[in-house]
Amino acid sequence: MNVTAEYMGIDNDCQFFRDIPEYLFAKIERSVYNKRKVKLFFSIEFIRTQLFNKFTEFENYYVVDRMPLEIVKLSRSGRSKACKEYFYSAPNRGCCASQNIYYYGYKIHAVCSINSVFKSFDISKASVHDIH
Repeated sequence: MNVTAEYMGIDNDCQFFRDIPEYLFAKIERSVYNKRKVKLFFSIEFIRTQLFNKFTEFENYYVVDRMPLEIVKLSRSGRSKACKEYFYSAPNRGCCASQNIYYYGYKIHAVCSINSVFKSFDISKASVHDIH
């Protein structure tokens, strides 16, 4: 069901449960669905990788881009405890020159084919330079 939702362009579980006919979800609650989806992450990632390889078998060029992932506003960054369990993975302050903003959080880096099929993505601290 998750792969179907992604194919339909639905990234919100509430929207997905509204759009899909009710008889398909007669036996499952949304919280159970989400728990199962989390447990199946590696299987879903394997399927996504296999589909990518089939769709982009003859592609030679890829696009790499990044975007800011703001956790909290800068004014609340000193009080925020989100994701600070370990130093190496803690969010920090960064700048996005293209959007002319300063933010507190991470950067998402994505590799995409010319036909808009995502190959991979990664998250880094906001202060890490794009070259690295």
